[in-house]
Amino acid sequence: MPTKMPSETKKRIIQQAIAYVHLFLSEKGGEGKSTLAHLLIEYLIFLLKTLVIIVEGDRSQPDIKRLFQNLVGHPDYSTLVEITHGFYSEDIRLRGMGDQIWESALKTPNSHVIWNTPANVSTALFQALHEDGLIEFAADNRIGIINWCVTSGNSDAIRHFLRCLKEFPTMTHILVKNYGLNDDFTDLERNDELQAAIKAHRVPVIELPAIPYEELKIIKAHNLTFTQGIKVIRQTKGAISSHRLQRFFNQACAQIEASGVFHAPQS
Repeated sequence: MPTKMPSETKKRIIQQAIAYVHLFLSEKGGEGKSTLAHLLIEYLIFLLKTLVIIVEGDRSQPDIKRLFQNLVGHPDYSTLVEITHGFYSEDIRLRGMGDQIWESALKTPNSHVIWNTPANVSTALFQALHEDGLIEFAADNRIGIINWCVTSGNSDAIRHFLRCLKEFPTMTHILVKNYGLNDDFTDLERNDELQAAIKAHRVPVIELPAIPYEELKIIKAHNLTFTQGIKVIRQTKGAISSHRLQRFFNQACAQIEASGVFHAPQS
């Protein structure tokens, strides 16, 4: 059964949290979860200048680990504390593989734990959340849970998002429309069930802008963060190309800011 909690209690938990765990829940791959995780990491490091712990959960394509693993300890990424691993499996004997997600938040107050959430993990994660009482555990330990649902607008993703809202109403949920994959979200706006749920749960809806194609190819080919890419592209391709990537990064960070979920951690 879903965990019940008054909305004012939920608001108090997220505002008084001493650490946060960020999930990117979707049953489908290729919706932009890793891209948003990447952006959120750089937003937290460079704009909020807060401690970040990356938990890589994608065993087949650990893109976030590959991107950031050599930057721990780098002076430009001084708030990137560590990179670790955390997985969830439907095999109950492997349940402890996901503990690192929550332990990381506990051991590092005033931090944001970014779990690069793989596709098709929801069944195993939902089972753990219910059976291990992780929602209550997070509340008791002042850990805020934020679920970023990135979607290109497909119906399966929306059904999954509605399920997340129903089963875990005490999480903070954010709906992210990925304009890099779709420029027409009319169906979402006309979905009465979705719009009613957004209103009832006060879900922030933000827009992930499209990444400039040529610049994306360069940063992927050279395994660069956006911040690194802006500098490298200016030197190798020119000021306009660098400006294009900088503009995308600024717009994406402004959308993350517009979600309204970030508050100064309480000591």
